[in-house]
Amino acid sequence: MNDKFAKAHIRAQQCYLVVGELEKARQAAIKSVELGDSSTAAKIPFMEELLKYESYAFKAKEKMEWREALHYLSKILEYATDSIRHISLKIECLISENPADMTNAIRFTTSL
Repeated sequence: MNDKFAKAHIRAQQCYLVVGELEKARQAAIKSVELGDSSTAAKIPFMEELLKYESYAFKAKEKMEWREALHYLSKILEYATDSIRHISLKIECLISENPADMTNAIRFTTSL
């Protein structure tokens, strides 16, 4: 990747976002702004918000607050649609929320 080409960083940011690499997506957005692309500046706070959601989801999972973790993971997956890490965490939370009834986990996995 040409390190001086703003469009390459914009494309990288979009790719990183879809696969759930939120920090890398934020860094690529920052780099594209540094290279003169003002249209990406609005995406930086959005990326930081998604990083907060990720942090909240991990903290909620540690506390076994499954509904809260599911909420934040669902928000992340609206944008990081191909993130295996976030999908796996959501499945884990769905199963942990109610181990006797895996209906929600099965419904989620079949919708993928």
